Amino acid sequence: MSGSFEIDGDQITIVFEYAVNLAKGQQTITDAAHGLWDRGAGDHGDEENPIVFDDLSNQQKLDLVDAYVKQKVLGVASRYITNVARVQAWQDAEDSHEL
Repeated sequence: MSGSFEIDGDQITIVFEYAVNLAKGQQTITDAAHGLWDRGAGDHGDEENPIVFDDLSNQQKLDLVDAYVKQKVLGVASRYITNVARVQAWQDAEDSHEL
């Protein structure tokens, strides 16, 4: 896996690439997407027009996994920012008290 930043003015494209065996790579994405699908991710349609996992295209499966990865990255970043603020708030509170 390699990651890169592609900068164009004030925009940045973040790219992660994985070079793997074709069959194993597709199966990994399919399995991950199926696991996410089983947990409720993606458009399952409705009672009249249900969408089943086997009807998804490879792109739709990849989109499920991509959305999950994005959610995880944003979650970790948010937890970090929250923790930094919490530590600073604790320090500020300790500094404002004296016995």
